This record gives sequence, structure tokens and C-alpha cells, in this order.
Amino acid sequence: MLPATIILSKNSQNLVSRLCDGQVFCWQLNAARCQVVSEKKLASRGGLIAASRDGFWIAVVNQEADNGGQIDIWSYEATAGRKQDPCLVMNLKKRPSSLAVAESSSNTSCLLALVEVSAPGLPVAPIEVFTVDLDNTVTSLYRVRQRAPCHTLSFCHGPDGLLLSGDTEGLILIHDPSQNKHSMYHDNPGIQSICISVDRTLIVTTEANYLRFFRAPHAPS
Repeated sequence: MLPATIILSKNSQNLVSRLCDGQVFCWQLNAARCQVVSEKKLASRGGLIAASRDGFWIAVVNQEADNGGQIDIWSYEATAGRKQDPCLVMNLKKRPSSLAVAESSSNTSCLLALVEVSAPGLPVAPIEVFTVDLDNTVTSLYRVRQRAPCHTLSFCHGPDGLLLSGDTEGLILIHDPSQNKHSMYHDNPGIQSICISVDRTLIVTTEANYLRFFRAPHAPS
């Protein structure tokens, strides 16, 4: 079982949590964020979870599926308007080791980034980025090759789909799909998590029992 975790959306009142027993719930809060107004159970035994910053798209690894190889994608969005509770959009047969979701410019689709588990003796799995639509279609946008296994994956702030990743050798990568460019930064192999500021000029990493702050003046903007 993975440790309990919680994700609070930035611009709405949506809360996603995986409990210590693996159950995954989504709660919607009132405008003051002091009271739960709705609750939805997304999985009885979930693995990795991810949510877009607006909170309206959610991805959950369903470990009750065959070999744990399924990502359930949920959304509050609908062609007729936004719903009170998230609905299951589709299942994607993947076994990710890292997972990220971001809202797109269209309310009827989202961006999904993942890295599948690499089998022993085979090349390191690439980062894959897809668009997922409410009509159950999935479109592959691009892949990013990795020299070492990716352990941290997230989308940067903003609607342009910039991707932030970190691998086990300490390489931090920011990928700009619109210009097909990469910005690379080197940290220690022991980094555990990575975050980037809204203006993309500051990167924070965690290692052991401390934080490291450094500037990223060459990040795409």
C-alpha cells in the first residue's frame, strides 16, 4: 500500500484523497471550504492518483484491475455543463510508475502524462503524453525519452502543457511541446520530489531531510 495522500485543487473546492487502506475519495467543499457538500468513492484499492490544478480532472490507478494495469480517468466536466460529482470517462490499460494530469484549453479534454513501469533488462520507458476527451478518445501527443527511470512527473502552471520531470540520476527536465525544446538541470541522484514556481524561475527539490532552492533562468516561458 502507498501512504495516504491528499490533493486540493487551486481554483475550486475539489479535494481528492487516497486513504491509508487504499480507498480513493473525491469531496467537494462549499465556497468557504469549510463543509463537505458531496462525496464520491473513486476506487476501493487505488494506487497513484493525480488531479488537474482546477480539480475537474482526476486520474486513479485502479489496483483491483488485472495486474493493477488500469488508469481510471474521472471528470466533473460534461458536454452539457459541469456536474456535481465526477463521472468515469474511460479506463486506460497502463501500469504507470509516475502520473500527472492537467486541464487543457478545452473543457471537454485533459492532458495525461505517464511513465510505465520498466521491465528488467529492457530500455527505460519514455514519458508519454496524451489528450483524453469526454467522448472516450485518447490521442498520443508525444514521447520524451529518458536515460534513467522517471520518479517525479508534473505539469507546470499555465495552459501551455509544459512538463516537469525528474529521474533517478538527478536530471530535471522541462519539456515545451509547442517548440519541441527541453531545458535540463542537474541535481543529486537522491532527490525525492520537485516543484517549480508559477513564473518558472525557481525550482525546489527535496532530498533526505532538507530542501534545495535554485534558479531556473532558462526554463521555457
